[in-house]
Amino acid sequence: MKSFQVLLLLALPFLAFAIPAPEAIEEFKNALVERQNGTGGGDTLGGLGGLIGDLINSIGPLLDLLNPQTFQQIQVVLRNAAKLLNDNTTSQIVSLVGSAARLLTDDFVDAVGGLIDAVAPLINAIVQLISGILGAIFG
Repeated sequence: MKSFQVLLLLALPFLAFAIPAPEAIEEFKNALVERQNGTGGGDTLGGLGGLIGDLINSIGPLLDLLNPQTFQQIQVVLRNAAKLLNDNTTSQIVSLVGSAARLLTDDFVDAVGGLIDAVAPLINAIVQLISGILGAIFG
């Protein structure tokens, strides 16, 4: 077992370098060449103005979210979360989870599963009976 681990550890660098690098996207490659040659964008900053314009256009939809209504909704969410996470409700949640853990034993789960299996045919018969009665009434 140890020899396999040592062999794998020795072979790992060769396997990592044997994986070919992914091909660069052609547009990305062209953009890098234009930027390097200083021909991208037509300005003296090598296309930095175009990059800033793209960034501003991308941020535009996010700026639409920055309105008073959004901040009010965030405040409502935080206020309600604070109500849920106060000391009293936290202790109640801990108590509830503890009670559930004590209640959900293997015997209880098996008993409930057996009860559901026993009641399923009865529920099916009741549904058929109600369907028959409604069919007779409404024809």
